[in-house]
Amino acid sequence: MARLFCEHKKREVQSLDGAWRFCADPEDIGESKGYPARLESWERAVVPSTWNTAQGLLTYVGAAWYERDFYTRGGTLRFCFGGVMTEAKVWLDGEYLGEHYGGFCQFELIAKDVKEGEHTLSVRVDNRFDERSIPQKHVDWYYYGGITRSVSVERLDGVCILNQHLKYELSPELDRAECTLEVELYNASRRAKSDTLVVTLDGREMTRGEVCVKGRKSAVFTLPTFLLDSIRLWNAGAPELYELCSATESDDLIDRVGFRKIEVKNGAVLLNGKRIEFRGVNRHEEHPEFGFAFPPALMKRDIDLALEMGC
Repeated sequence: MARLFCEHKKREVQSLDGAWRFCADPEDIGESKGYPARLESWERAVVPSTWNTAQGLLTYVGAAWYERDFYTRGGTLRFCFGGVMTEAKVWLDGEYLGEHYGGFCQFELIAKDVKEGEHTLSVRVDNRFDERSIPQKHVDWYYYGGITRSVSVERLDGVCILNQHLKYELSPELDRAECTLEVELYNASRRAKSDTLVVTLDGREMTRGEVCVKGRKSAVFTLPTFLLDSIRLWNAGAPELYELCSATESDDLIDRVGFRKIEVKNGAVLLNGKRIEFRGVNRHEEHPEFGFAFPPALMKRDIDLALEMGC
């Protein structure tokens, strides 16, 4: 999910959005002709976007290639793709990194021992579909192709936080929460490394734990349970959010979390003990000029219209 706030203060993050080299591959011969190392001929394409909004590619279904150069200080790099429709295969300097299937899900790939300097990232994208694909052949929307969401490269150093998952139980009075945090860590170093993982909410330290992760490996840790008092509850119309930050000596991961209780009683939905009425619209993230690469400004406009209608 794309965040509208900075997820890192310590980690070095570089956006790869913008102009890429692009070419369609209708005969699907790119791999055999060496496209992962360098495209033979190309035109400019903007990432994120769909190729179906470009001249001459409105109805194109098949394979296509994206390529761009970037500079890095080197080390362990993590490439983050917000979404690629529908199948993606990724190379760095002609070396295969990995692949992903599913256009609406983000994915990440890690490259190790990258040298400082300029490098080339290449992506093969395929939006072909049939009775077994996701999406399947018969749906009520268009089959777009392309890198439809943002791409970035992160430089990992030491013990890094890849993911975090906060679980909580609210007290009967809804003013206190017992919280447990699960954290997935990755050690970008060659050798095992120990570190102290510190968790804060709105800048207040809540818990910490000593961790040790093997070199070039990931591991999941559950930190000691902590209590949060005098909670500001999340409500519709007043979505109170806390800034959750997990940090090691060299890395951090920031998210926003809310605390609320949802129940179903006597045919009604209760939010924080009070009945809530649902009003909404059926919104497809699709646009005739942008396809699935929907600009954030238009997302905000749609939300503003829904709120104006009383949703």
